[in-house]
Amino acid sequence: MDLEQIFVETVTKSGRRYIVRLTDESEMNVPYSIFQRMPLTVGQAIDARAYSAALGKAEYKHALERAVRFLEVRSRSEHEITMKLRQSGYAPEAIAMTMQTLTKHGFIKDAEFAVMYAHESVRRRKGNQRIKSELRQKGISDENIDSALSSIDENDTQNACDLAIAKFLGTCREPDTMLKKRKATQAMLRRGYSFEQIKLSLAKLTEE
Repeated sequence: MDLEQIFVETVTKSGRRYIVRLTDESEMNVPYSIFQRMPLTVGQAIDARAYSAALGKAEYKHALERAVRFLEVRSRSEHEITMKLRQSGYAPEAIAMTMQTLTKHGFIKDAEFAVMYAHESVRRRKGNQRIKSELRQKGISDENIDSALSSIDENDTQNACDLAIAKFLGTCREPDTMLKKRKATQAMLRRGYSFEQIKLSLAKLTEE
């Protein structure tokens, strides 16, 4: 007995994907870029199993290429890449395969990324609390964050705080000295510096 033939019932664009509903009441989610290469039209007969298999291979390959291009701009955390692929509409299976491949070939090293990001942030005049918060947002583990922060020379952080406060005071138009220092303290706290670091920097500038 022949199996019932399956046809494409509807094709609906949803964001960066196409939702393809078949006459057997199943659905397929096809990324826009892949749909352009493997198009489907309403009423078209389809071998759903073969199409799904081809889709999985094509989506994984495409997701991997996109992830590598994303990494070419700068280093990224595992979480950042995963979220980028999700936002691009790739299926969870394709994302998982992509992340496994990237990790296997050394493209993703969250511990090294955390150290690099922390040192770069110090140069951008950010304090440890700000750096810690940003690394958490990037999905870095507390263990890797602590290790990255411990690799920073305290003198470098203090010098960065000195420069940040000096710049703030030099551009702040507040005439009242105490209020000016209070505003500087609030600004530096937002940048992630501790009260102790801010107090020391203000004391240096006052002496000068």
